[in-house]
Amino acid sequence: MQKLVRDKIPEIAKNRSFRTAKLEEMPALIAAKLVEEALEFQESGKLEELADLYDVMLAIIKLRAWSIEDVVAASQRKALERGSFEKRIVLLDIP
Repeated sequence: MQKLVRDKIPEIAKNRSFRTAKLEEMPALIAAKLVEEALEFQESGKLEELADLYDVMLAIIKLRAWSIEDVVAASQRKALERGSFEKRIVLLDIP
């Protein structure tokens, strides 16, 4: 199994094998990493896992040539159109 890891992991885990991903592989690798980190945060609820999610999101933003401002603007549009999560509303009848 292969997975995307942080840049300094080869220095830390010297007894493991690594390669550099091709640019065209990155969308799938980074999407898988996002899911991995989200599941780890769901399981632990720890700040460090949330930081990992944040770092993966920053990597996606850079990969897609977006900016933080683009993401913030999209978030604000969604909040205006559909609201945020402040009211803690839960859908009961999931199809």
